[in-house]
Amino acid sequence: MIALLTQFPFLAPDDWHLLTGDFPGAKTHDDYIARLKELVALHEASDRDESVPFVAWGYHQLWHGDVNRPLLNELFPDTPVMLWHRSFHEVIGNDAAFDLLGITEADAQVYPEEASWEDGHFWENGAKVLVAKMPFLFASDRYGKGMENFYEMLHQAGVTSALDMGTGIFSDPDGEIAPIRATAERVQPPTRLVLTPLITDFLARKKTPEEALAEIERWRTGNTELVAIEDHFKIMMDGAIFSGLSQYGFPGYKDGHEGIWMAPLSETEKWARFFWNQGFQIHAHTNGDKSAEALIGIVQRAQAETPRFDHRTTLEHFAFAHEE
Repeated sequence: MIALLTQFPFLAPDDWHLLTGDFPGAKTHDDYIARLKELVALHEASDRDESVPFVAWGYHQLWHGDVNRPLLNELFPDTPVMLWHRSFHEVIGNDAAFDLLGITEADAQVYPEEASWEDGHFWENGAKVLVAKMPFLFASDRYGKGMENFYEMLHQAGVTSALDMGTGIFSDPDGEIAPIRATAERVQPPTRLVLTPLITDFLARKKTPEEALAEIERWRTGNTELVAIEDHFKIMMDGAIFSGLSQYGFPGYKDGHEGIWMAPLSETEKWARFFWNQGFQIHAHTNGDKSAEALIGIVQRAQAETPRFDHRTTLEHFAFAHEE
């Protein structure tokens, strides 16, 4: 994630002080629009690659109000502009950006319940469709520099081991793994990085669990002391908490809307139990209490079928749970 996001300026509700610069936060709609205009103007005045749109990370509607495709078209009719949501699970763009990248209404129909063409808004699985049209993200120079930023941040923080918890998040795991390994060999950081394969990558590429395991074994042949793929597998339960897409039990969201499951629970359980039976440690992206309860049920059934000691199933994020 850091290798991607540090390619761009940050414009979030909170202040960020990074290797790539200081980015003061904006807590109101007016402040956000004013700062966005400043950043776009700097982008237009820079020596830039015309094939790459302006991208800023950190937008969140609770602070910044509605900023969508019609408004971005009004503000920036000729400049390709994209906003990466604070959750990392959503992307919004204007007509100029979509025209530049060849994004059409048909792309919003791949996951029609997770995209709005009218608003230029793509989220969760819909966002993955959009990001697949953004190959510049993984260009060797850009991604390599992003990985250098990541390693330097780890070094400054004194971190000697880290896990990438979403290898294949954009459905091109080979394209992600290769520059990570190349950067590690070039930089020789004092940090060991473990890459964690992700269920949604394999589902998007229509792989079976058996085919996924074969790919993982192939990736492992390139393991080094710096970058390795071990016995870790990540499932995705509910949607992002920052996006209001987590799954909650009663009383749920105050406005009555529902969160989403990243895949049907029966499919998620099939994958979790397959890798459980292979001896992998299961990591679960789970936010709401309804999601945590569903995950506990998956673990209980897996444990009843194939008991394991010290399985270390891990809840990632684990934003909310009830007392029971």
